[in-house]
Amino acid sequence: MKAKLFAIIAVIMIAVSTQGFGQIENIYLTNDSSMVMNRIYAGTLSGTFFSMDSLYNTNFVNVRLGAQATYKMNKTFSFSIWSFYQVDKQAFYATSLNLKIAPTKQWNIQIGKMATLATEQRPLPVTSSGQFETWTQARGANGALGIKSSYTFDNNIGFGAGFFEREKQPEYQADLIVKKFRITGIYTKYSDQFAFVSSLSLDRFYTTIVWKQNEVLANTSCITLGKEKDIEIYSDQGIDLKNNDYIRGEVGILKNFSSQWVKGKIGSGYDIKTNMLKFYLFVHL
Repeated sequence: MKAKLFAIIAVIMIAVSTQGFGQIENIYLTNDSSMVMNRIYAGTLSGTFFSMDSLYNTNFVNVRLGAQATYKMNKTFSFSIWSFYQVDKQAFYATSLNLKIAPTKQWNIQIGKMATLATEQRPLPVTSSGQFETWTQARGANGALGIKSSYTFDNNIGFGAGFFEREKQPEYQADLIVKKFRITGIYTKYSDQFAFVSSLSLDRFYTTIVWKQNEVLANTSCITLGKEKDIEIYSDQGIDLKNNDYIRGEVGILKNFSSQWVKGKIGSGYDIKTNMLKFYLFVHL
């Protein structure tokens, strides 16, 4: 199966390389532009980890294929769908399908199996950021079946509310956006626990905090340097609140690259918790 996926990625790269990246984003599928293939995604991420305490080393590699499309029926109604398939130690996949109703430019309602309000603070799975998602971001809420609504004022202040099904029990979310800052509160009935996810995204800095009652407190932050914004210095930290234990601690540096053929990252980090050096290579369309 892995060999087949690598072969598929190779075919996609050959097919689009002569025209650059534009050919695999925003491809109009109808003459009236009502159906759009927002993106076709293919990427491979690998890492090699070396212990500072012994000669032990380990590694991983995963491959992800995905796509996203939108059908806009009119100014008010549209459908959006995405899906991806990833091979890691085990193969897994995810899908999303939702109906969006936009009575005005500022107000929208969405119904379906989709990203919850809190999930929206995680990167979209069919993008490079989604495959290279940090440990902290992955602690955030997964998508779910439900309904959500958001309203944004002209001064970039907005709020939202959502009702979702999680483990056959209701989950409630409330959302507040103040320009570049966002915070989402969560109450999940099946676990009878609260949580929140907050993020701040500036031109050269972003940070995300995830707190789950009696479970975890996590933070990831990244500073972008260089004229080309091609250097990233990151931190990814986590605490187990149940056992009061430091369970995640990684800092490192990444170099972004881009060519006619591929884009990606190469870099290294240090895992404070395990005392390991980590090296990453990430290549995607």
